[in-house]
Amino acid sequence: MNNIENIGKCIAIGLCLLFFLFFKENITFQWIVFAVVLLSIGIPHGAIDHLLPQGSNKKSSLGLFLFKYLGIMALYLISWYFFPKLSLAVFIIISAYHFGQTHFLDFDQIKFKPITYFILGSNFLLIILLSDFQSTYDILISIVDISILEPMSLTLIVILFMTSVGLTLIQRQKGSFKLALEICFLSLLLYFTPLILSFGIYFGFWHALPSMKAEYYALTKQLNSSQLKVFIKQLLPFSSISILGISLILYLSKEFLNEEQVILLFFVLVSLISAPHIFVMNNFIEHQKV
Repeated sequence: MNNIENIGKCIAIGLCLLFFLFFKENITFQWIVFAVVLLSIGIPHGAIDHLLPQGSNKKSSLGLFLFKYLGIMALYLISWYFFPKLSLAVFIIISAYHFGQTHFLDFDQIKFKPITYFILGSNFLLIILLSDFQSTYDILISIVDISILEPMSLTLIVILFMTSVGLTLIQRQKGSFKLALEICFLSLLLYFTPLILSFGIYFGFWHALPSMKAEYYALTKQLNSSQLKVFIKQLLPFSSISILGISLILYLSKEFLNEEQVILLFFVLVSLISAPHIFVMNNFIEHQKV
C-alpha cells in the first residue's frame, strides 16, 4: 500500500491525458471513469467507518454506531426535503473541510487548522464546480439559481487558490513545498477538466484513496495483520449495501426525473452517506495526529 497513492494519481493524470487527446467530446468516457472510480474507491472508502478508532478506549457496539449513523442520515434527508438550499450549502461547507483535511494526513501540527482545511478544500471544490459553470448550473437549477456567481467565478477561484498555497507554505513542515506544488498542478488540471471527470478523479484519487490508505494502516495495526485480503473483505458488506441502494433509487427515479435531476439526486444520496462519514473521519484523523 506504500505506493498506492502515487500510482493512483498517475492513473488519474493518465485518464485526463486520454480525455484531452482522444475523448474530449465523449461524455460516455467521463461517465465510465466516474462510475469505475466511485464503485472501486469512492464509496468503499467510507464503508469501514464502524471499524475506525475514534479516540476512545470504549468502543460502541455496531448496533449503537449504526443507530447514530442512520440517525444523522435521516435528519439530513428531512433537511433536504424541507430546506434544500440550506442542505446544499451545508454539504458544500462540510465537504470542503473534509476534502481539505485529507491533504494534510501526513502533517503533524497544522497552523490555523480549521480555516486551512476549509480554504484548501473550497479551492478544489469550487474549481470543479465553477470551471464548468454551465454543467453545474444545469444540475443545481432545480434547487438554486447560481447565475449570479458566473461573473465572479474566476475571481473566487484565484483568491482561494492563492490563499490555499499561502496557508500551505506557512506550515513550514516537511512536505509543505511539495503540497504547494501539487496544489498548483492539481488546480490547473481540474480547471481545464469538465465537471463529471474532474470530480471523479479528484474525489477518487486525491481524497478517497489517501483516506483509504490511512484507514488500512490504522486497521492493520489494530488487527496485527497486514493482509490486504482482510481489508478488502471488511470493505465489501457496507460498500455493497450502499452501491445497491443508490443504484436502485436512481434506476427507479429515471421514470420521473430528467438527466440533470437524476444527477442531482445522486449527489443528494451521496451527501446522506457523507454527512455521518465526515464526522467519523474527522475524529479518526485528528485522533491519529495526537
